[in-house]
Amino acid sequence: MRDTETTYESLSVPATSSSLLRDRRLYLFIIAVFAIKAAAMIGFSYYEVRRAALTMDFGIFYQAWSLISHGKLNPFSTMISLPFYEDHFAIALWPMAILGMLTQSPLVLKAIQDLLNVGADLLAAFWTLDIVRGWPSLSTRAALALLVAAMLSLALNPWT
Repeated sequence: MRDTETTYESLSVPATSSSLLRDRRLYLFIIAVFAIKAAAMIGFSYYEVRRAALTMDFGIFYQAWSLISHGKLNPFSTMISLPFYEDHFAIALWPMAILGMLTQSPLVLKAIQDLLNVGADLLAAFWTLDIVRGWPSLSTRAALALLVAAMLSLALNPWT
């Protein structure tokens, strides 16, 4: 009768991930990969600013950022002939405009955007690591393959 009974112990998820997936050096490696991505993206942003190769979309955000930092809390975009909040309700731009009070360099806004983009990618990589570690039927090799695939797709895509 013991064979047909279901116990709570048999329903619990075993910790099957290897020590490699729980190693602190893996976290440091993931952070290093995305630190390199951040440096590359900021370097490319510097190139774009120096060459005046910024897009119209960036111009819309930069104009609003500049106007907000000068005290116009309801900025009007002359590029789209609308108040900024009607086209892009990006409320994060208002607190970021505090940095616009210190400098009006478009590189600062580009660097903030780059760092936030890479931060989201880093969070997604850690989330992926957490998922593959908790997958009970997944081998360590398969878990590492999925983690590497996710990291490559995040690290090599600047528009995530």
